[in-house]
Amino acid sequence: MRRTLIASSIVTVGLLLTACSGGPASNSGSAGSGAETASSIEASSAASASTPAPVGYEVLIVDGKITTAKICEVYTTFLTKYVSDANALLKSGSKAVNDPYAASNYIEKASWANGDASEKFAAAMSKSAAAALNIVSDGQAGTVGSLDAYLADSIDACGLTTAYTTAKTKAGALATLVADLNAEAENVPWYPKGYDDYSSDESLAWKWTDESCGYSSGYCWTMRVISRDGCYSGLYGEINIEQNDVVIDYTNDVIGSLGAGKTAKLSFVHFDSGQGTLSAVLTELNCRS
Repeated sequence: MRRTLIASSIVTVGLLLTACSGGPASNSGSAGSGAETASSIEASSAASASTPAPVGYEVLIVDGKITTAKICEVYTTFLTKYVSDANALLKSGSKAVNDPYAASNYIEKASWANGDASEKFAAAMSKSAAAALNIVSDGQAGTVGSLDAYLADSIDACGLTTAYTTAKTKAGALATLVADLNAEAENVPWYPKGYDDYSSDESLAWKWTDESCGYSSGYCWTMRVISRDGCYSGLYGEINIEQNDVVIDYTNDVIGSLGAGKTAKLSFVHFDSGQGTLSAVLTELNCRS
């Protein structure tokens, strides 16, 4: 009945406006506009009636109690375990956060680090709240527009607000840790841990090793060298030999060809035992052109 009255009123207003304008063309246009407006209102009302608005959880509670002892027990078990697990992950992950190799390895193996920990925690709590609300509303949780209010109120009713806040904070800390680990992992060099890039040619990485040179007397120093791009015309290395911080000699070694990503062993030998302790300083390392 209300829709008919609204439509009639709009048509009446249209006729009055036509009378004031004093023209048949105006009369026809105004009446048509009124009819179209009435039809639009009816269509809008019908659409609204077919899509019920979501309700607040309070009207769904069957016996007036928003939680039960079992619900509180489930909340407690989840929050307690979450905080315990989060503390363990924060401890293990923090050990890798300042080492790009360790960070990369940790991220690769830690399945929990895939995705945002805060979002995962929120989703888990929302799922728990939906299950809890279904219990106290005879399965009507799906009719609630948002579970946030019920989650907050039921957590509070269980006396778990502090525990929930603590767990939520831990989730945020885990998300921050993952971001830090990913940032550190991006700094992993192209060469394995334990090597250093050569200052004059970053496509070469090297390290001293303690390997045999095959000689029974004299001094011997060995190193391993990796070429990122390959030294196909040869790899050359040279060292200065120092005695008591004074350079007394030099020696070198050459590898005929070294492929990309391959490792070579260079050996540097000095047969004059000399006086005191001799030491070696790398002075040149390059791919021959």
